[in-house]
Amino acid sequence: MEEQSAFVKDLYDLYEKGEWRKILKLGQSNATEETKKYHWCWPYEQDLKDLKYELDKLGVKSLCSIGCGTGILEWCLNKCTGMEVKGIEVDEFYWTNFTTTKPFIDLKICKRRLSNSPLNNLLTKKRDEALLFCYFNNADAFKSYIKYFYGDYVIIIGPPLSSKTKRSTPMPETPNFENPWLWYKVYTKQFGRDKDLLVIWKYNPSAAKPQTKQG
Repeated sequence: MEEQSAFVKDLYDLYEKGEWRKILKLGQSNATEETKKYHWCWPYEQDLKDLKYELDKLGVKSLCSIGCGTGILEWCLNKCTGMEVKGIEVDEFYWTNFTTTKPFIDLKICKRRLSNSPLNNLLTKKRDEALLFCYFNNADAFKSYIKYFYGDYVIIIGPPLSSKTKRSTPMPETPNFENPWLWYKVYTKQFGRDKDLLVIWKYNPSAAKPQTKQG
């Protein structure tokens, strides 16, 4: 088994002790490739509190994080705010057999074909649940998740458009929804140590489709 680094040992030791504040600081103080193995985005405590404040105003009671990886962000968000956060991954073999990286939350494993997946049960029909995508990287899968989602709010965390070194799909500012006129921004903020971006999008089914100009 691969020997654990000091960072990883500290990370899991703090997790066992429930020290989420110290975990956030640990991630923020280790600007290395190793931290990305556990999460791409390391927010500040105030970022999590600000997010919870906005979600309370919008009436969002719980989050469903798609492609959450180790779930360290989701665990810290739950510990900081008390909000219910569940995490979904699709690669069951990796998370149960291949990796030695222990998830920080109980992952819900779903099939890649959403129409035949337990995801239809996990993506509840409650309108007070929001989807969370943090450094997601699959445009087709993103659109599929949105298709089967019943809520009104989608949260996207990733790099700003001005970033020269990092990308995500979707990008927070330009998610390329299948029907973009049905979505609008309700909240935007800088998020985390590396000045990532968090954007909350709201679904507006009553929005009229833009008219195409006739030449």
